[in-house]
Amino acid sequence: MKRKITLSVALVLSVILLSLMNSDSSVSAQQPPQRFRFDTGLIIPGPHILRITVAAGSGNDKVTLVRFGRMEYTQGTCDSGVCKHAASSQTLTDRIMLAPGEGATFDLTDGTSNTIMGVRGVVESNRPNVTVALQIISLTGEVTSHIIVANASPWGDN
Repeated sequence: MKRKITLSVALVLSVILLSLMNSDSSVSAQQPPQRFRFDTGLIIPGPHILRITVAAGSGNDKVTLVRFGRMEYTQGTCDSGVCKHAASSQTLTDRIMLAPGEGATFDLTDGTSNTIMGVRGVVESNRPNVTVALQIISLTGEVTSHIIVANASPWGDN
């Protein structure tokens, strides 16, 4: 009799413990936020200013996080008209928040040193729908070139 009661209690406890276990729960890893990169490529500005302008979306778009990067290059060896350039320095600004309808600019210049043989500008954003424009401005303030970058490429979380 004692044996039947012990077995019954063990069976009831097993059923209760099994019912408390939830086997349909799933583990899901949180995905890192996707970021997008706009890249000017290597440009040799000379005495000009290279201005990157970013405009956030409009209407009900969410806040856009943006930061600017600058890579400077020095000229290496040249052979048959082809010159190699090497990265000499990199800077990255802090992230700024742009509300719908706001914008920001970032100027890339060689200043007065004339030692930079190339510069590359990068814009990182958490939204693909920002408008990025690139202007080359002469010393007199005249815009000599204006390019609107329409496509962003997804970029890993570095």
